[in-house]
Amino acid sequence: MITLTARITREDGTLVAEGEVVVLLRAPRSVADTAPSLDKHRAIRVLVAEIRRAKGSVPEIDPDGPGADAKVVIVMLTPGPAPGGAQRTLVLSPTKNSDQTALNLRQLLKDARLDERVCVFWNAIPWSLGPRREPTEDEVLEGVDYLRRFLELIPEQRAVVAMGLVAQRACRQAGVTAIEVWSPSPLAISPPTGRGSTKSRRWIEVREGLKRAAALAIT
Repeated sequence: MITLTARITREDGTLVAEGEVVVLLRAPRSVADTAPSLDKHRAIRVLVAEIRRAKGSVPEIDPDGPGADAKVVIVMLTPGPAPGGAQRTLVLSPTKNSDQTALNLRQLLKDARLDERVCVFWNAIPWSLGPRREPTEDEVLEGVDYLRRFLELIPEQRAVVAMGLVAQRACRQAGVTAIEVWSPSPLAISPPTGRGSTKSRRWIEVREGLKRAAALAIT
């Protein structure tokens, strides 16, 4: 609290009024008070940094995404090694990556009317496997531990979507009930062409699974 003396005068200097003004000052909020609202990604970044120290290259979650406020968690296999993939861009986002897997997922989210702004993305194997695409059993188990810890940081989640066999197995081993769909990789699915191919049918199955997640996100 500060007390100030205030004087009001006319242009000719004649005193009109004089008195004291009390100003109440509020102490600034601590960094700890403001951090949760200013940085919803902090705890997740700490986890990513820990994995990176142990395993090397690990992409960040999308800094423009919902972070810990996400309603839907989408789990895939591992950072994509292709140009434009998460292994190169070091960010997990279908709109910030440009490999075919990201393009497929971007279109599927649109088709399912699942807003990316309510989704956070993770990998069953968060680190890069390099040219090798299939993880070992030990790597899957390591990934399961990180997956459990990651999900604990997303308290508002309404649905988990496991995309691909490894992600599905990881979610089961983590004790997570997930919507299980095909991987968005072009090796597994392709947009419907009217010819009813296996990959096209899988695309429709993925879209329907994402629609279920979209419905859960708004409940």
